[in-house]
Amino acid sequence: HARAGQRREAEAVAEENYRQNPEYLFARVNYAEVCLARGAHAQVAEIFAHTFDLRLLYPQRKRFHLSEVTNFMGVVGLYFLATGNRELAEHYESFLQEIAPEFPITRRLHKQLFPGLLRRLWRGVTGKMIRS
Repeated sequence: HARAGQRREAEAVAEENYRQNPEYLFARVNYAEVCLARGAHAQVAEIFAHTFDLRLLYPQRKRFHLSEVTNFMGVVGLYFLATGNRELAEHYESFLQEIAPEFPITRRLHKQLFPGLLRRLWRGVTGKMIRS
């Protein structure tokens, strides 16, 4: 119960941060993760103004930190996977493996794209994902 309470609190903080700072990239990324967890895929597209390229989303910027690129691309990859565009999700994952293979979001996207044998068996038997 405590973890569920902490998760709800973290979701509320992410949502409030996005509401107060809608142009801040990490506020967008964090709230997009909340929306993905809730299955609100259309809202994820709205958060990023239907623009899944940082250079188009922030045309005034010329440079981005590795953590910005990685977290943005990871969440966008998860979005594409959740909306049935596996090929595009794999494209994002492949790029992330090149630039930031050890980042948690890279690992998470990889696990969801290429689940291990136990996960595949569990999903085949129950129809449900094992959450890590």
